[in-house]
Amino acid sequence: MTSLPLEREAIMPRIDGIQRNVQKLRELGALPFDSFRTGDSYDLAQHHLRLALEGVFHIGAHILSRFPGGRAVEYREIALKLGEYEIVGRDFAEHARADGADAESFGASLRRRRSPTTLCGHPRSSRRN
Repeated sequence: MTSLPLEREAIMPRIDGIQRNVQKLRELGALPFDSFRTGDSYDLAQHHLRLALEGVFHIGAHILSRFPGGRAVEYREIALKLGEYEIVGRDFAEHARADGADAESFGASLRRRRSPTTLCGHPRSSRRN
């Protein structure tokens, strides 16, 4: 079976979006703590983190679609298959197996490990209720 090439048109806009989201996270991380925890900064950090992760998983799904039997739609499944095909480290991908059966629980696992506030450089205690 002939393998399909990756489509640059499917990947490059996602990479651009991921880079923009990471830049926004860096800008939010540069805010003083008091500015970050008041207003919409925390919500913006969550939003940009979510968009960046969606971009990463979209690219992962595109890469997997090039392998026979590699199609995956759930975040957990994408992470596991990326590990199986050694596109990412197997130990990284195994976190998806340990954390649950669906995208929501995998996302929750990511939030537990690295909350948007810690990604921005602020301690977890900055989360607003």
